Amino acid sequence: MLVTGATGFVGGVLARALRAEGAIVRALARNPAGPEATDLSSLGVEIVGGHLGDPDAIARASAGCDVVFHCAGVVGFRADPVALRWANVAGTENVINAARHAGVRRLVHLSTEAVTARNADRLFVDEAIEPTTPPISEYARTKAVAEDLVLTANGPTLEATAVRPGWIWGPRDTTNLPDLIVQARRGTLRLPGGGKGFLATSYVDHVVDALARAAVAEAAPGRAYYVTDDASLEVRELVEMLCRAAGVPGPRAVPFALAWTIGWWNDRVRGRGVSRALVAHLGRSTLLNIQRARTDLGYAPFVETEEGMRRVAAWIAEVGGPDAVAAMRRPPASREQVDEAIRAADAWDARAKSNGPATR
Repeated sequence: MLVTGATGFVGGVLARALRAEGAIVRALARNPAGPEATDLSSLGVEIVGGHLGDPDAIARASAGCDVVFHCAGVVGFRADPVALRWANVAGTENVINAARHAGVRRLVHLSTEAVTARNADRLFVDEAIEPTTPPISEYARTKAVAEDLVLTANGPTLEATAVRPGWIWGPRDTTNLPDLIVQARRGTLRLPGGGKGFLATSYVDHVVDALARAAVAEAAPGRAYYVTDDASLEVRELVEMLCRAAGVPGPRAVPFALAWTIGWWNDRVRGRGVSRALVAHLGRSTLLNIQRARTDLGYAPFVETEEGMRRVAAWIAEVGGPDAVAAMRRPPASREQVDEAIRAADAWDARAKSNGPATR
């Protein structure tokens, strides 16, 4: 099995879970010598150096694999549009082509509920309900395009499916938690409308379980699945619990109209700070119907929110406290990072060619 994004949050938890079940796991890593890749290697995960923008590297990593879990991509409402398109769209297309070339049986794509998010409440919507207005952010648009590419690729030679989680949280969260801690300590953690809207949450173990089930379920090919927790939490409730687990101050409230105006200004003029997409994400209600996942995948959430928060607190303490987690914060993906990744891909290709054809 190949896991892209295995040095990230969900992909890393997935790779560890698969290894714990005795599966043979391979991971595509931009930095094979980095601490995340080294940690996975110590668990018996085979590391293949390369990047989403390098079709040859993905082909090498996919060779001999029965299933590819595509968990890599650029996340964030403030990521550069070029980085979003390059990783989420072009990168996904490279994964699809590599999977076909390698004779992979099934491709399981980590999508997001943001593909149907708009500046409006979504209450008990299911996968059959599609939005009639354009995506509110470039992140949502590129993820929607990537998901379409995956589902369109489904056919006799490659079974393809997509899993749409909500706000993913849990131990090893290097995506949302570091930024939350930094903002809480600065006193800039503010929730539009007081965070009174409902939030679709997805504990990381639930997401991993759904991905694994989607790899074997007969009904999964060609379909997308919302995957969330059982609990219906307000945005404020989740953020306050995460702050308590991290031992940092809680959020403050800001009127939705004011937050939206600030987001509009940032989007138009500053290009940084809170965006309208983030305001809508935190200020509108989202409750998703997961019956399709229950029926097709046999999916059912199994970790209570309180237990999940205890695990988050334990992980924070294990890695060195909130300071250590805050240090994991990553800047939004930039065009410079894209250029660097392209140079790295060229270097990998040059080394691979000089070493001759790969054998496995």
